[in-house]
Amino acid sequence: MVELVLYSYEELLQQTAFKKLACFGAGQDFHRFVSNYKDGGIEEKIDVVIDNNAEKTIISNNKDYPVITLKQFAKIYRNDYIVMITSSDYFDEMITQIETFAELDKITCLFFKLLLPELVNYISNVTTGTILDDLLHTKCQKSQNKCKRKIAYLANHIGACGTLPGVFSKIRNHISLFELNGMSVEMYNINNCVTNKWQHIPYGYDVYYIRIYNEPTDEAFVSFCETVKKINSKSKIILEFPSFSRDDLTSTVPLDSIVSDNEDYSRLRFCIDKIVSYSKDENIWGIPTIRMVNGIEVEAISPRQIKCKQNSICVIAVASFNYWHGYDRFLEGLGVYYSKGGERDIKLHMVGDGVIVSQYIEIIKKYSLNKRVFMHGIKAGEDLNTIYNRCNIAIESFGNHRRGLTLSSSLKTREYVAKGLPIAGGSEVDIFNDDYPYYLEFPADETPIDINEIIGFYDRVYPNHKNYGFVNKTIRNFAKYTCDISITMKPVVEYIESIEAFAQD
Repeated sequence: MVELVLYSYEELLQQTAFKKLACFGAGQDFHRFVSNYKDGGIEEKIDVVIDNNAEKTIISNNKDYPVITLKQFAKIYRNDYIVMITSSDYFDEMITQIETFAELDKITCLFFKLLLPELVNYISNVTTGTILDDLLHTKCQKSQNKCKRKIAYLANHIGACGTLPGVFSKIRNHISLFELNGMSVEMYNINNCVTNKWQHIPYGYDVYYIRIYNEPTDEAFVSFCETVKKINSKSKIILEFPSFSRDDLTSTVPLDSIVSDNEDYSRLRFCIDKIVSYSKDENIWGIPTIRMVNGIEVEAISPRQIKCKQNSICVIAVASFNYWHGYDRFLEGLGVYYSKGGERDIKLHMVGDGVIVSQYIEIIKKYSLNKRVFMHGIKAGEDLNTIYNRCNIAIESFGNHRRGLTLSSSLKTREYVAKGLPIAGGSEVDIFNDDYPYYLEFPADETPIDINEIIGFYDRVYPNHKNYGFVNKTIRNFAKYTCDISITMKPVVEYIESIEAFAQD
């Protein structure tokens, strides 16, 4: 399946800030593309050109570009490429050829309305069986089997006795995404507060999507899964652990908090088809994983209206504060910086509440930081947006190591990038690669945060206190194409679409 996306030139420049550009077609349209957009530095972003008439290089605007065949590109293709069609004459033929390579399955190709108007005509007159969105973000897919799959969505942290902040919104987004992809979804509460919770769930769904959070399984759960398979072996069971992450054999959620004993573990191996995991594990307990990252609905988070002072570094931390956030390290670092005569104007806005707040207040008093650190308490809506609007850096957890985490997949990080903010933190973040310029990682230890490094980071991101608007828009655009839930849940949707539908309406 090839997906076609219509981009503006500005969107392409934003995306190629993080990825390499591969152009399909080395003919007249390619030369026109390079010539028309050379002022934006596009020639420096092109890594390779793909063409049937492969030569060693092609010269355009006095610059050499390597030319390879489609077969060669299929062998080197990775997700760090942005692929753009720079040919209108051979558009049909090119799409057909791309679809013959399994390595390029589900590839996304970009094209330009201004550069290639013929492609807009093609999309407008596309053949039967194709799905169309609005012209500004057009997607073109091969016809697929769209039999409606019936899903039972089971979660143990919804309802009056178990709802967690933000969790219900995420579950709602999951369900909306399944429904947008033509699936029928029923939601069931499997909290412990529900009497005979497994007995009220009907059998016969195509898919049982079970989301368990910090609650051990029991005989009733294992028996339910076995019965689902016994009634119809075609039913698929997908188990998601929202907080499961491990480094080698160390899990942040102990195995015995999810699987009660070894017998349960052995039995579940034979009835669970996939485990959705935010870790890098290819399998857990011998069950294959669907690896993904945490996602959010980016459009549901309003963009910042930048109102930060140009001579101030304004930092924001939003959390239900706990020891593993490690913000005591930042406060200690701020105190050390000013006690040694630091002169830059730095403000920290702490939004939220939690069991560790009294410790933060003691550090603020210790270093007389009351005019530099502001404890806002819990804020939401426009009150929270107002604080976001005057900040230019966000801080992620500096204490993940305190709970055994080496890789962060926090929803708060996604909120920060959706707000267009550069981030500093104390561990690797799953959505950032080594080339991402808007994340500063500190060592995972107990040392105070070096505020001079924060200052250097700010100065690199905002040289001469400028670029606020550009950085804001670039990071938010990165969020749309990296951690929007429509992107992060795609592997799950594709797996469900691949199974045979049998359930009757």
